[in-house]
Amino acid sequence: MKKANLSKKRIETSKRVKENATIKIIEMIVFAILLILLMYISVGHIIKLPSLPYLDIHADTKIYVEVVLVLSTLFLIYGRDILKNGYKNLIHRTPNIDTLVGISVISTFLYSYYNAVKAYNGGIGLLMNLHFESVAILIYFVKLGRFIEERSLNKTKKDIQKLIMSTSKTKSKQSEIKVDGEVLEKESIAKEIKRFVVNEKKNKTVLTKMVDKLSRYFVPIVIILSIITFLVYFLIGEDMGDTLRAFIRVLVIACPCILGLVTPLSIVRSKRICKSKGILIKKDETLENIQKVGTIVFCNTEILKYGKQKTKEVIKELTKNGIETVMLIEDNKEIEEKTAKEIGITKTIISALPLERAKTIKRLVEKNKKRNTNKLVMVCGNRIDDCPALISSDIGVSMNLETNTEIDSSDVILTQNNLNSILDLIGIGQKTFKNIKQNLFLTFFYNYLMMPIAVGALRPFEIAINPTITNIVMVVSMITVVLNTLRLKDKTNKKGGLNGKVRKH
Repeated sequence: MKKANLSKKRIETSKRVKENATIKIIEMIVFAILLILLMYISVGHIIKLPSLPYLDIHADTKIYVEVVLVLSTLFLIYGRDILKNGYKNLIHRTPNIDTLVGISVISTFLYSYYNAVKAYNGGIGLLMNLHFESVAILIYFVKLGRFIEERSLNKTKKDIQKLIMSTSKTKSKQSEIKVDGEVLEKESIAKEIKRFVVNEKKNKTVLTKMVDKLSRYFVPIVIILSIITFLVYFLIGEDMGDTLRAFIRVLVIACPCILGLVTPLSIVRSKRICKSKGILIKKDETLENIQKVGTIVFCNTEILKYGKQKTKEVIKELTKNGIETVMLIEDNKEIEEKTAKEIGITKTIISALPLERAKTIKRLVEKNKKRNTNKLVMVCGNRIDDCPALISSDIGVSMNLETNTEIDSSDVILTQNNLNSILDLIGIGQKTFKNIKQNLFLTFFYNYLMMPIAVGALRPFEIAINPTITNIVMVVSMITVVLNTLRLKDKTNKKGGLNGKVRKH
C-alpha cells in the first residue's frame, strides 16, 4: 500500500513539474512575441522600418500610447518577482542584479509614463521621450537567463532519475566488504554511509559564482554613479527632463541585464557536450570549478583497471599538465602500490575504511585551503564505500555505479566507465570557464563603451544618446554573447579533453 501511494505521489509530482515547465515555455514564447512587437513599434521608425497599421507613432498618437503602455505594464507584471527580490535586497543592504534591474525598470517606466500622459493630451513632441521598450528588454533578458538555467537543472534531474532507475534494475545483487576484519552485509554499512552523505551534503558549501561576486561591487557603483550624474545635471542648471534622462541613461546602459544569460548559456552548451561523451554534470558550478583541480584521488585499484594502457596514458597526461594523482590503498599494500607505480601514480595513502577515507580527503582539501593554492581536490570512486570520500572532496566523480547513494554523493557521473572521460571533463571545464570570462568581458565592454556618452561627457562635441539606442546596443551585446557561446564545440581528439589539452597550473 505504501509503495503504491509513493508511486502515485511521484507520478503526480512529475505531472505538475511537466505542466509548470509547459506554462513557462508558453510564457517565454508569448513575451518574446510581445517584446518583438514593442521593439518594432518603438524603434522601427528610427531605422526606417515599415510602420504597422494603427500603430504608427506619427499616425494616431493616442492608440500608440495606449498600446505601448499596456505592453510595458504586462512586462512589469511578468517581472514582478525580479522587482520584489530587488526591493528586498535593497532593504537588507545587499543589492544585486535584481536591485539594479528593478531601479532601472521603475525609473524608466515612471519617466515614460509621465511623458506618455502629456503626449496623450496633445504633447506630441514628448513621444520621443517614451522608452517603454527598455522596461521590456531589461525584464525579458533576466527572465530568459533564469529560464535557461532552470531548464538545464530540470534536464539534469531527469537524467539522474533515469540513471537511478537503471542502477536499481541492474545492481540488485548484494556484495560484501571488509571492516576491521569482519564481514558485513553491504546494506548494513550502507546505512552508516548514507547518514554521512546526508549530513555532509548539508555542510558542503557551494562556491560563490563569478557573476554574484561582480554584482556585489558593481551594483552599488552603478547606483552611486547614476545619482551623481543626476545631481551634477541638476546643479549646473539643466532642466528636469534632461536631468532625468541622464539618470535613466546611466542606469539602463550600466545595467547588464544579459549578465544573467552569460553563465547559463555557456553551462548549458557545455553540459550538452559532456552528455554526448557520457559525462553527467549534476551541478552547474562544477563546470566552472573544474579548471581549479590540482589533485585527483583514485579510491581503489579497480578504477585503474578500466583499460590498463589507456589509464596509463590518462595518468601521464594529467601529470604532464601539473595535476597530482593519488591512490588510496586498502589491504594489499604491496600489490596496490605496485599497480599504482606501473601506471605512473607515485603517491599512495593507506586508508581502508570508508569514514577514514573521508577524513583523508578532508585533510587534503584543508591543506590546499591553508596554503591558499586555490586548487581543488577531485575524487574518483566506483563503490558504495567510496561515497564518504566523494562527498568530502571538492569535486566527486563516480563511475560503474552500484547504488543511489553513489549518485547522491557525486558531482559528476561517468556513464561510460572510461577514465579517458576525466581528460574530457577537465578540457571541457577549462573551455567553459574561459567562455564565461569572454562573455563577461563582452557584456561589460558594450556597457562601458557607452558610459561616457551616457553621463554626457561628449556633449561638448554634440554626441548624445537616448535609452532607445541603448536598447539596440543591449540586443547587439546579447547576440555577440550567444555567438561566442556557440564557439564552444566538441573538438575532442584521441588524447582526450578539448583539443587534447589540459591547462597547466
